[in-house]
Amino acid sequence: MNTPGYQRLIGAMALNQTGYAMAAVVVPLLIFDVTGNPTLTGLVSGLGTGALVLLSLLSGAVTDRLHASRVLRVVALTQAIVWFVIAGLLTFEGASIWLIAGLVIFAAALGAFDAPSEQSLIKQIVAPNDLGSANAVAHGRESAAEVLGGPFAGFLYAIGPQVAVIVQGVAHGIASILVPPKTLVSRNRESTEDDDAYSSSIIKAAADGFRFVFSHPGLRGITLVAAVANIPMSAFILLLILSFRASGNSAFIIGLISASFGLGVIVGSFFAGELTKRISLGRLGALALAFFSGSSGFRVH
Repeated sequence: MNTPGYQRLIGAMALNQTGYAMAAVVVPLLIFDVTGNPTLTGLVSGLGTGALVLLSLLSGAVTDRLHASRVLRVVALTQAIVWFVIAGLLTFEGASIWLIAGLVIFAAALGAFDAPSEQSLIKQIVAPNDLGSANAVAHGRESAAEVLGGPFAGFLYAIGPQVAVIVQGVAHGIASILVPPKTLVSRNRESTEDDDAYSSSIIKAAADGFRFVFSHPGLRGITLVAAVANIPMSAFILLLILSFRASGNSAFIIGLISASFGLGVIVGSFFAGELTKRISLGRLGALALAFFSGSSGFRVH
């Protein structure tokens, strides 16, 4: 935290992540309240996630070819503009829900650039022997943003959907200002790359990256399991939001429910390190998924 560039990066990402955590609550509530259609609400959320996944296929290669600070700043600023436009549309009765949904999907897709940009900047700013601590702080910041963003979004949404959306835009706007400039980013020797390494096309670079991942048995297994496991996890969160909203619960209560998932990550992190020393990673992952499945069924009943 004595590194100015890292301080600014943590601040920028904390605000960005808070905006995303707010969107996870605000978007389902907004679409459901306007349309009363849970299927359409789920469709918009699904399309947003799908667009993010598709853009993620190229986001790493794009970040490699452009300076990560520039990419992160442009993405955060674009996010702010999109949410301000949505807030403007909400002030007019009869505004097209399809236009709002399209903007929401576009905003969700832009999140694909956050992780590769942040990791690139951490590697360039932080000394190699401090990378572990730097990433630990980053994960703690992400979980804290999720815990605070949900209730905050619910509280603001109860005041007015426009208020919540405007605050999201402000968060992303300030984040774009905090992104460390090139002058505060000095490449470590380990992260310096020759210009020749970036001479290939973005498509080829992305294809090479996926070829590497899927040719490695361990990485391939982690990727496939994570992809499948995230489907019911995402669906379960959306199901909770819609069911509680349909039952007449306030947006603030729904925000608290959403925050419980981030809180669970924080609590679990205190045990994860010790458990990995006692239980093999594969078995530990299987136990975690089994626990999620069992507890989900218990909560539904």
